[in-house]
Amino acid sequence: MPKPYWTIKEVAQQTGLSQQQLRKWEERYGIVQPQRLPNGYRRYSARDVRKLQQMVQWIRSGVHVREAARRLNQPETSSDTPPRDADMVDWESWRQSFWEAGAAMKRDRLEALLQNAIHHFGAERIITHIIRPGLAQIGEWWSSGAWSPDQEQVASEACSRVLLDSWAVLAPLHPAPAALCAAPPGDRHALPPLLLAIEARLRGWDARILGPSPAPGAILRASARWRPVWIAVVATASKRDNPLLQPFLQHEATQLAMGTRVFFGGLGATRDAVPGVISVESPSDLLAQVGSAANGGHGERAGNHRAP
Repeated sequence: MPKPYWTIKEVAQQTGLSQQQLRKWEERYGIVQPQRLPNGYRRYSARDVRKLQQMVQWIRSGVHVREAARRLNQPETSSDTPPRDADMVDWESWRQSFWEAGAAMKRDRLEALLQNAIHHFGAERIITHIIRPGLAQIGEWWSSGAWSPDQEQVASEACSRVLLDSWAVLAPLHPAPAALCAAPPGDRHALPPLLLAIEARLRGWDARILGPSPAPGAILRASARWRPVWIAVVATASKRDNPLLQPFLQHEATQLAMGTRVFFGGLGATRDAVPGVISVESPSDLLAQVGSAANGGHGERAGNHRAP
């Protein structure tokens, strides 16, 4: 006979949510309204549990918590309805709107467009279909002089502001193996490590980030504090433009690689072999190597790995 109801402790175990999160979602979003016993204890129905599990699934796919709650609270929307199929979306139109808002330096419009896209399609699809190709094209326009540095900066900052919210929303619901994504010292481009951290969190990693241009030694100190399974250093500025990059690779990166897996890539990455450091061609290359957190060592620190 099916179980007629569940306690809040049992629901927390089934969904991976904390009891505090369950109470907060009930109060803030009204997703479920469990029966209350005379002593105040909650009793959740099977339908309540299914709705909470669906909400967790959507959030883990990158849908913002408010959008996931809205979907569940719409009477005409089944809790089993998946997010819209990416193949049916006119991504070129989304990118055109992204470029138009950036060219006009309309930061608010850019942020609203990206937030709307993330709410409907999830962070991973937006990164894949709008942000990465959109910024790559903007980079070409900036290099050719078609876009000014101010236009490029407005577009990048709008992406960063929206994606920081997604990164925070995707924080693991229960303990997960850590990873660290950062730019090298002297590199002020915070967006590439942030994009990678979001994609890693979507795969179950507790991916942490450091701010732009971390001080020499900051990545070492963060590694000692968080003990990540792997570290990704994403360089946008080359050695010619960033005089701190070569000293970092010669000293700090080598020390990091003695305790964990260290990946190095990005537009400014050197192709010179660095002892113990794994060179990667792209974010997808790195993510393919680390896999999901469930199959990525379960929090165990890997040994030394040398670049091929």
